[in-house]
Amino acid sequence: MKSTGGIRYQWKRILWDEFQKNFGHVRKVYAVIALKKGGNPKLGKYYHPVFSDATIINDKDVRYWIDVLVAEGDLKPDRVKSSDIYTNESNPSLLR
Repeated sequence: MKSTGGIRYQWKRILWDEFQKNFGHVRKVYAVIALKKGGNPKLGKYYHPVFSDATIINDKDVRYWIDVLVAEGDLKPDRVKSSDIYTNESNPSLLR
């Protein structure tokens, strides 16, 4: 595990690892937490943690949300590509 980033990094890594094993369980827990905080537990079905060692946007994460919008009928299939939405061109993590 990466030594920098402290507890926040470790927590995100644990959440990501658990999501990979059982994403249904993590989404249910997210819904419970949202309800306890006064939020909408129905949004738990959309929960998708993003984990990156260097905060670099990747195609897989953007594609996930495009697929959600298509599935919900808010976006027509094959109208938007991930590369239309994001770029890492000015990402400070890559400019070091």
